[in-house]
Amino acid sequence: MSELAALPVLAGRSLRMTFRNLESLLLAVLLPVMVMLLFVYLFGGAINTGGDYVTYAVPGVMIMCASYGASMTAVILATDLQEGIIDRFRSMNIGGRLMIFGHVTASTMRNLISVVVTFAVAFAVGFRPEADALQWLAAAAMIIAFIVAMAALSA
Repeated sequence: MSELAALPVLAGRSLRMTFRNLESLLLAVLLPVMVMLLFVYLFGGAINTGGDYVTYAVPGVMIMCASYGASMTAVILATDLQEGIIDRFRSMNIGGRLMIFGHVTASTMRNLISVVVTFAVAFAVGFRPEADALQWLAAAAMIIAFIVAMAALSA
């Protein structure tokens, strides 16, 4: 297997580990939803934002949850080191940077799922941004860049 062909395999392995671990899955998907609902319904009336509080809270919740989700990369990588899977991969034709790229790719995909679910909940509770398609594209690029940067720093 070539080194580049191993990247999707390693990313898929990391995603499967997340989906098999119920605690990890719940934290990746439900934590952002719970934080969104907590900020909107519990703290929503505490601050006068000059508009709907959900519109004010969504960007902060996105950044906070993306940061937390990316930090899970460090935990998964440390578990791999502790359990010896990294040593097994070293005996194959898989370099160290490829293992890190695989974890960062999986973290990015995991966090994008979380972002989509959180946006769905935000729209359900009244998030109505005034952005055109180009602004949405720029926001998506910024979120993806932030997630990748945080996952890389965590790894």
